[in-house]
Amino acid sequence: MTNLDNWGYPIIRFYLNDLAKTIQNGHDCSLGIGLGTLEGLVGRDQDVLRLASGRIMYCHYFHNLIKYVRGVRQYQVIQKKLDLFELNILPEGETFSHEQENYIQEVVREHLEGSTINIKIVDNIPKDPSGKLRFVISEV
Repeated sequence: MTNLDNWGYPIIRFYLNDLAKTIQNGHDCSLGIGLGTLEGLVGRDQDVLRLASGRIMYCHYFHNLIKYVRGVRQYQVIQKKLDLFELNILPEGETFSHEQENYIQEVVREHLEGSTINIKIVDNIPKDPSGKLRFVISEV
């Protein structure tokens, strides 16, 4: 537990790698000490993709693109280069149609500014050592 009264030397120091969005309209904290307030968490800094144009995409962006595609149980996007992505799809059933694959290709490519997307149908998407499934992994 962190000793919150000891300003000079907290007992525990940690960095969570969380990314947050601040409220932009000038609201200060309710305590009146001049600190900004957070609108909410966006993700972790390792859940970010950087495109060749410099644009940044968060993991939730892909979730919103792929969640409406029928037949996808799980997915994982791996960024190999600034303009090269691998999309691993674990289907719900035994088959995944070419129409579904083509739809994903079109939608994702448009949002990735013409980058190359290699779709792989997989039997398993491994979890990281903490036991969590990472939806987005950047190797860049």
